[in-house]
Amino acid sequence: RLRPVWVTKVDAMASVAPDQAQTTADALMFLAHEFVADDCPLQAVKCYEAICDKNNLTILPLPEANARLALAKLLLQYTDNVHRAKTHLETTQMLLRSVHGHEHAKCRTFSGLSKCYKLMGPDLRRQRADATQKGLDLSIVSGKKCPAAERGHW
Repeated sequence: RLRPVWVTKVDAMASVAPDQAQTTADALMFLAHEFVADDCPLQAVKCYEAICDKNNLTILPLPEANARLALAKLLLQYTDNVHRAKTHLETTQMLLRSVHGHEHAKCRTFSGLSKCYKLMGPDLRRQRADATQKGLDLSIVSGKKCPAAERGHW
């Protein structure tokens, strides 16, 4: 007769060696994209959260910012977790401050923050206006720098 085995919850992902961190993040990003394509957004959320977990994975600011942008988008689209999406977008904003260029990601961050502030109610009307204005200002400046051939992507 078998005796029951008591299983304790263990961290889903042990700490990754620094030389394997980017490879692991790339694999998780690929998995997340596949989950989204297969209409499994909550599994994609788990992948993006693993990428953003600084206790287990330390990666460069831009890949982390892209993961946080995708995570916030999924949270806003498929859950009621506006506060968590806002936190990820605010962290993305801080990460992108140290990155030159990548205005498209910066504009998406402002856009996401504006959506969060709107969903959080009229008390955050000022923050929403500020995020929208900063996004517009950045897109105007970026549009002037961007060659006409690339503007279609925007």
